Amino acid sequence: MNWIIQVNILIVLTLTWLLFSFQVGFREARYYYCKNEPHPSLKKDEHGLFTIHRAIVFVPHLVAFSLIKSYLLPSCWCVLIIEQVLFLSAFILVFPFFHDGAYYTERNNLNPEVYPLRWRDFNDSTAKFDFTFLQRTIMAIIGLGVLITSLITDLVI
Repeated sequence: MNWIIQVNILIVLTLTWLLFSFQVGFREARYYYCKNEPHPSLKKDEHGLFTIHRAIVFVPHLVAFSLIKSYLLPSCWCVLIIEQVLFLSAFILVFPFFHDGAYYTERNNLNPEVYPLRWRDFNDSTAKFDFTFLQRTIMAIIGLGVLITSLITDLVI
């Protein structure tokens, strides 16, 4: 497989994950906006279901990434494992920035009284992990830095 095609596939994988992060943020904002209605069947904690949904989308990305990297670095499986861990970590780090930002912005669009800081807002909610805007930004910079470094490394090799 041509290395240019491989690098382009890695870029597409990264962009689809970022777009997915946006989409999930908007979807969950609309869901929780509706959930605030006084209907008892909507009062469950669905974070586990949302995590499964994210994993269903992420696992094919990880498999594709692994296959592409194995072509780029066929002789060194230890480097491949390190790259996979970095890739997984990078995607996890960038997710909250795009997901939470889209979530807070959309919830504010639906009800201007909530999340007045929009993208930069923060809420200590029922989620397992809540990050401030500064934390999300730092995590995204680190995650994107890892992804960009991985792509540059592939271009050099």
